[in-house]
Parts: sequence; structure tokens; C-alpha cells
Amino acid sequence: GGGGGNAGDVLLDLVGTTTTGSGAGSGGILAQSLGGGGGNGGFTVGAALSVAQSGSGSAGIGIGGFGGGAGNAGDVTAFINGLTTTGGASSNGITAQSLGGGGGNGGFSIGAGIALAKDTAGAAGIGIGGFGGGGGTAGNVLMVASNGTNRAAQLVSTAGSNSGGVLA
Repeated sequence: GGGGGNAGDVLLDLVGTTTTGSGAGSGGILAQSLGGGGGNGGFTVGAALSVAQSGSGSAGIGIGGFGGGAGNAGDVTAFINGLTTTGGASSNGITAQSLGGGGGNGGFSIGAGIALAKDTAGAAGIGIGGFGGGGGTAGNVLMVASNGTNRAAQLVSTAGSNSGGVLA
């Protein structure tokens, strides 16, 4: 399979109040760099057939394709100055993340052999699956959040169940 693409760096500089609705999964702020996933390796079928009066042999060999390597993620830098509010379930206030892509799956393989004869016959089937591709690396994440000059002020407010304030 083909390789996944690399992601670039992310810079977020936000000033002001951010408020989302009350629907489930309505997160406030998302700053994310995500590497592409590697392509999957193809499958193969290796088969052989041999028919003879005397002495027959065959071998079927298949080797699966290899998964592609994943793309790398870039750095994420987020400067947030203001209040972030969410109201729905599973609605994080602020998410800043860098995620390397997943490697592609190795392909499967089937190997089969058939030999037919009146007296002596032999057959072999060998199938070797392909290897999976390597995963991508993540970048660094830096997040600075403030609410004006009052450092003790509330920065993030979430009201729904399973809602984190800051995920970085």
C-alpha cells in the first residue's frame, strides 16, 4: 500500500469568548494535526494444478502485499485568551492534539497446489502474508490559555456529561 501523507504544523491564536450549542459532541475549540494513514497491502492467491499419467507435482506460492507507512503529524501551538463554554454531552471545551497516522495492514495470501496421477503425485501450497506498515510520529503540543489579565478567572466551562475541560 501507499504511504500516508504528512500533516503540517498548526498555529491557533484566538482572542475572545467561544460558545457552542447544547448538542452532544459539540466541542468548543479543536486545534489538531493528523498524519495520514498508510495504504493496505493487496492480497494474493497462488495456485497450481498438475495432472499426469505418471509422476505429477505442483506448487502454489502466494506472498501478500505490504502495508504502507503512515504520515507524521506536525506541531500544534494554541494561544487562547478568553472563556470557552460548551453545554452538550461529550463536548470538550478545548482540544489540542498531534496524532501520527496508523500504518497500513499487510495483505493476506493463499497458496494451494493440486497434483493428480495414477501412481506418484505431490503438491505444496505456501501462503505468506504481507507485513503491516509502521505508524507515524506525533508532534509537540503547546497550549497557553488565559482570560485577560486575571489569571484566576474561569477559562473553560462544560456542562454536559463526559465533557472534559481541556484535552491536550
